[in-house]
Amino acid sequence: MSKIKKSLLMAGIVIIVVLLSYFTWHKMKGSAEDDAGIIFFYGTECSHCQAVEKYIADNQIDQKVSFSKREVSSDSKNANLMVKKAMECNIDTKTLGIPFMWANGKCYMGDNEVENFLNEEVKKGGSNQQEQQ
Repeated sequence: MSKIKKSLLMAGIVIIVVLLSYFTWHKMKGSAEDDAGIIFFYGTECSHCQAVEKYIADNQIDQKVSFSKREVSSDSKNANLMVKKAMECNIDTKTLGIPFMWANGKCYMGDNEVENFLNEEVKKGGSNQQEQQ
C-alpha cells in the first residue's frame, strides 16, 4: 500500500474515532441533563402554562427555586423528554398535558399542582438558578 493510501486510511480511522467519542460524550451529557433536578414543561399557546408563568414571575419563584424550562409544543425533543418523565411516574400518555413539572422522580400536572409544588419548594428554601431550553 502506498504512503498516501496509508495516510488516508489512518486519517479516516482517526476521524471515525473522534466522531464516535463525540457522539458518545454528547449522549451521556444529554442523559445527565434529562435527569437533573426540576423541569417545567410548557407550551407557548397554553393558557394554563401562561398562568403558571405569570405566577412564577409575580412571586419571583424563579429567583427562589432552581428549575429548567422546556417548551414542548414546537420542540419534539422536549416533548419526548416530557413523555419519558411522565412514564416514570406511570402517567398514561393519553392523559398527559401541560403545564407539567417533573421534580426528582415525581410529577405534577396542571396549574394548581405545579403552583402548589413550587410553593412547597419555596418553603423548603429552594435555590436560585433557572435554565431555559
